[in-house]
Order: sequence, then C-alpha cells, then structure tokens
Amino acid sequence: GKMGNGYYWALYGHQHESAFLYSPTRSGKALDEVLSGFQGTLLSDGYVAYESFVKKNPGVTAAQCWVHTRRNFIDSERVEPEKSKHVIELLRGLFEVEAVARAPAKTPLDLLALRHEVSRPIVDQFFTYIKAELERTALLPSNPFVQACEYALAREKQLRVFLEDPAVPLD
Repeated sequence: GKMGNGYYWALYGHQHESAFLYSPTRSGKALDEVLSGFQGTLLSDGYVAYESFVKKNPGVTAAQCWVHTRRNFIDSERVEPEKSKHVIELLRGLFEVEAVARAPAKTPLDLLALRHEVSRPIVDQFFTYIKAELERTALLPSNPFVQACEYALAREKQLRVFLEDPAVPLD
C-alpha cells in the first residue's frame, strides 16, 4: 500500500534518559499526551507546538535551544558571510564557557556565577548586535540572516533562561 509520514518526538530527561515518541502527525496533541502533568523547564527548538504547550501549562517554563538558533546563522553564511561569522563566533564563546563550566568539580552555584560573569555579557552582545544589524541594514525579510535574527529575537526570553537556572543546558 501507500506509505505515510510519521514523526518522532525526541525527549531527553534531566537524569540523562532518552525516549523517542512516534506519532503519525506533528500535531501538538502528541506532545500534550506525553508531557501531561509535566512541571519544570522545557528546553526545545522553536517549533510552535512547544510554545502552545507552555502557554497551556503555567507550571512549565520555556527554554530555547542555542544550537537551533546558531544553526540559522550557519545557514545564513552563504548570503551574509561577515555578519553570520561574527554571530557564530559570539555563540562559540558561549559553548566554550559551558565546556569549562561543566567540569566535574564545578557546583551549580559555580556554574551560575560563571554564566553571570562570562556568558551574560556574550548573550547581551549577541542581542545588541543582531538588533543593531536589523535596524542599520536594509535587508529583505527573505534574507536568511534577517530570518535568523528574527528567530532569535522572537525567542530572546527563552534563550536567556539558562543564565538563571544552572540545570538548563544550552542545547
């Protein structure tokens, strides 16, 4: 017969457990079912079903994955190489801080202090730069760099969650 589409929702828990939920649709209904009763921080990409889930569940905090955000700037390199490279280098700094911060001897308080001292200025610089670029340059809305900036700006609050919660990873 005819083959149909299906989707896997990849889930990763705070105790390093993994699950792959199969669903014949990409509807948020599957997410609602598997995360029913969940309270805490939900780290995800920018798919709208996660946003809907958080809105319906007041005990859930949305956090955004920095890798998904960075990927959009990698995709924009072919069109805006200098601007994209600058952003990617800023984000590389965030991941370097996390590599140091995740050393076994670091406590959650150490991680939080390092994020406040080193990561927060990088995040601030990132958002300042992309806001200025959007105001300064007259790029078309279809430009991949513009789309990457708008994606990040629309999720600024969620991208900053890791700065206040040492349990939240960048990705």
